[in-house]
Amino acid sequence: IDVIIRRSVKAMLGLPANTSTAMLYSPRRYRGLGLLRCDWEAPLQHWSLAQKLARIEDSLFQSTFDYAKEVQECKARLGPPIAIDDEMPSVRHLRRSLREAAFEEWSKCKWQGIGVCHFKDTPKANNFVCEKTLLSGSEWTNAIKLNINYAPLRGVPGVGGQSLGSVGPLCRKCGRENETPAHFLGHCPNNMLLVTRRHHRVKHALTNLLNEKGFTCHEEVYGIDTDGVPRYADIIAFAESGKSAMILDPTIRYKTNDCDQATKVDLEKKAIYVKCIPYYTEKYRGQYGDRDYTVHGLWFGARGAIPQTTRSFLDGVGIDPSKLTSLVESIIIDSLGILHNHIYSH
Repeated sequence: IDVIIRRSVKAMLGLPANTSTAMLYSPRRYRGLGLLRCDWEAPLQHWSLAQKLARIEDSLFQSTFDYAKEVQECKARLGPPIAIDDEMPSVRHLRRSLREAAFEEWSKCKWQGIGVCHFKDTPKANNFVCEKTLLSGSEWTNAIKLNINYAPLRGVPGVGGQSLGSVGPLCRKCGRENETPAHFLGHCPNNMLLVTRRHHRVKHALTNLLNEKGFTCHEEVYGIDTDGVPRYADIIAFAESGKSAMILDPTIRYKTNDCDQATKVDLEKKAIYVKCIPYYTEKYRGQYGDRDYTVHGLWFGARGAIPQTTRSFLDGVGIDPSKLTSLVESIIIDSLGILHNHIYSH
């Protein structure tokens, strides 16, 4: 039954035949599909029944019923060991542990698991899997494919036509790098106008969210750092009260398996814009007085993931987590637009 379900879902969504089985069973809040798995449900229901029988207060019945043996049989049928703290864990807890283990397996896949570890940082950013608001049906399907690092590109393993002598893995537009999702979403010069447009939309969305919280924001602010290099700060936000001022640089990049990717982006932006603080202090002293400037590099994944550092910043300024859903879906829509342009434009 499990094989039939998996094959049917892959066929309906147009997923490649080699789609990671672990992804199909991973939690939806981590961008898995959370499918029913009969191999799990049979022993889980058996375990649940054994728990109910173990609670029967009948000494004669308990003398013939071996709960520990039943549990060991269920564990053996469930496969690899899962973390169990309770002597009688609920079936819901056991199922959740199995799905968590499937997610960890998915994140370790050599190709389809690239960047998957970041999906766990902000579950709110994954609501579109169950409750899409802006995505169309086809966009939702293509977003699911991008979650496993799949698109009909020459450099993606398993895409048809790669065996032809005239078609290699290099980009069909620039020919500089292998044609992969990471390439067309951020490195291909053919798509840079659309990449820039996606960046500006995220910038404007952040500005609007900060304005709602009482911040006064300025975009694309010219400045000169202490080395004499001209810079443009994406957003400078001044708090309505107090002495806080923030230099914000939202950045959209394809996720890698580096769990410190968000921290590195933040440090990269700090190294650039901290040198501009003296200039901005003088520039805005007359309008806002002396302020305590801080620099924040806010990284967003090209597939819509929001890392923990960015989420912590958004929580710190009081932005409602429910606002993240539309922001995430808009990033996904723009990324899919870049994909369409890359494949079909002339």
